[in-house]
This record gives sequence, structure tokens and C-alpha cells, in this order.
Amino acid sequence: MNFFRLDLASASVVSRGPLPEAIAGWQAQPGGLVALADLSAALDPCPAEWVGRGFWPAVTETPPNYDGVTEYLAEDEPVPDTAARVVRIGWTVMARPDAREQVAAAMLAAVKTERQRRLSDGYPLSNGRVQIVGDGDRANLVSAYNMARDGRWPASGAPWRLLDNSTVTLTAEQVMSMALGAGAYYSGLVWALSAHEAALAALLSDPTVNTAHLRQYDTSAGWPSP
Repeated sequence: MNFFRLDLASASVVSRGPLPEAIAGWQAQPGGLVALADLSAALDPCPAEWVGRGFWPAVTETPPNYDGVTEYLAEDEPVPDTAARVVRIGWTVMARPDAREQVAAAMLAAVKTERQRRLSDGYPLSNGRVQIVGDGDRANLVSAYNMARDGRWPASGAPWRLLDNSTVTLTAEQVMSMALGAGAYYSGLVWALSAHEAALAALLSDPTVNTAHLRQYDTSAGWPSP
């Protein structure tokens, strides 16, 4: 426990630190804190250096909604509470110098997570979803489109494996429609990510935009519908 040495006549702080060794054990004893609060009343005789002195414990409360990542606490001046015989320590919440950058980075990470979720969900068909998350998936769509466009797709249709590992038979016309739709959807996701990056960079460049404003950034807006 942290203690303050007080001048009881003026109720002012003299010093701060651990208890003197001679009375260090008092705080654990019944009535010990009461005795420490006014040594003249507790000791007879009272050593001269402790006359009119008391040792009051510090009471600290962390402010609500304090964010330890983007903010830090600056200790206020200690205030003796003569009724409770404690010294109360308040705090002022201060923004860290790089707080805005940290919040913006967190929001951008959330944007990228949202994009990845949409990619992982695939592109919907009437009877399933097409996998588009990997470069190989999109390359397969381009290859299938070229085959269908060039008349090399089987006239009776051919199977296509879907996201859930099931297969569906698609005609050349269906393959081209699927590839074009999935490609447009993927491009839309790429452009949406770029738009979010630009928007966050613009907010960060504006010194009037604070961390609270940045935290309100809508990471779910601006995405294309498949």
C-alpha cells in the first residue's frame, strides 16, 4: 500500500513513499490505519519528527472507458480527504502520440477481415457458391471462360466443383455468366478495399479527427453485392 505523509495542521502532503520501518507493520494490524493517520494521538511519547504528522493511504481509481492501447494516464495532484483520512489520486486521460495511427490501423485490419470474409463466402449461383478466394480459383474461372467462349466447352455441359465440394453441371453459357459475374464481384471487392484505405488515410491526415471519430468508421459499408 502506498502512503502519503501529511502535516495534519494544514492537511497538506509532505512526502510520499513507504512507511518508516519502525511503523511499517501497523497497516496490517487491527486499528493500524487509524493509528497511522495521527501519530501524535497514537504514540505517547511521540517522536518529535512525527508530532503533528500522519500517514494516510493513497486511493487510486482508474477512469472509466480508459483504453490502455491508445491512451495513457497522467497523475493529478494528490488531494487529501480529511473525512476519510486518505489521499485521493485522480488521473487525466491523455492520448498517446501515435494513438490515431493505432486506431486507424485497427480499423483497416477490420476492413481487410471483412473483405476476406466476403471472399471466403464465394460467389453465389442459383444452386451453390463458387470459390474465388485464391489466385488459383480465379485462374480456373478465366480458363473455363476462355474454353466456353472459344467453343471448347462440352456441348452437353461439364461438372464444376462448388465451395461446399459438391458439383454442378454447367453449360458454356452458364460458365461464361459465372466467370464474368465472379470476376466482377472480385474486382468490386478489390476496389472497395482501396476505397476504404483511401478514406482512412484521409481521416488520418485531418488533425481535427480524433480517435473516437476513427473508431466510428463503418467497415461494413461500400462493399459490392454479389
